[in-house]
Amino acid sequence: RDEDDINSAVRYVALGPLTPSWCGSEFGESLDGGSSYYRRMRRNSPGAVMGTLQANVAEASEHYTDHTNKVRVQLDLASYSERIEALTEQQFLSEGGAFALVNASDEVEVCQYMEVDDLGNGLLELSVLLRGRVNSGTFAFPAGSRFVLLSTTRPVTSQSSYIGREIWHRAVSFDSTGGLLTPKTIATTYTVPTGATKDLTITVDLNSSTQFGNSFGVSSLSQDGYKPGTLSGLTVEADGTILGNFSNGQARTMG
Repeated sequence: RDEDDINSAVRYVALGPLTPSWCGSEFGESLDGGSSYYRRMRRNSPGAVMGTLQANVAEASEHYTDHTNKVRVQLDLASYSERIEALTEQQFLSEGGAFALVNASDEVEVCQYMEVDDLGNGLLELSVLLRGRVNSGTFAFPAGSRFVLLSTTRPVTSQSSYIGREIWHRAVSFDSTGGLLTPKTIATTYTVPTGATKDLTITVDLNSSTQFGNSFGVSSLSQDGYKPGTLSGLTVEADGTILGNFSNGQARTMG
């Protein structure tokens, strides 16, 4: 997008609500197959405008304005319909109204719309379309394909070292109290490659996680041992017991 004024490669990320209680999300990225994630972006309300196609959209030429197809989309959150407005011809020719369609084959087409018909309760019909923008190609999109209004996405920078690598992503969503909206427990089974007869079942419990707090903080700390220590001296008790004193503050009977 021209308004971002970014000189490096970027990906555009859409984080948005499925329910009115959504307050924000954090977007994470993993370079080790999902073993660990680090946060790349946090987004609070309002989120990206997204939805699902309710009717098929046929493939059309990228060289002419598409007056045949109409994009009928049910927005994930009905109240977001007010954020999609009809454009003037000048806005349309100035690359306004850009949106992306994504089908089940992960084919992505960037389009533009000019006219909007609000059918109520978050159901919109977009028409007068430009197809295959920014050399994205043109495809057919069946009902159930996803819709994203590109002006409501956020850029995340990429690196040249990412080329050819498998990058994993995930998003965690929170409500207005800071509590999790996404699944609160994650369970997985790990087969030990050294020949152990029983798989390890690992469950990560996120029930106490919230959106609030610092970038890092300790919420609970317990200790069942002592740090390493060396013998620093001997003490003889009145009854003849010899105690060894160690540098970690501990004492042990030596004899």
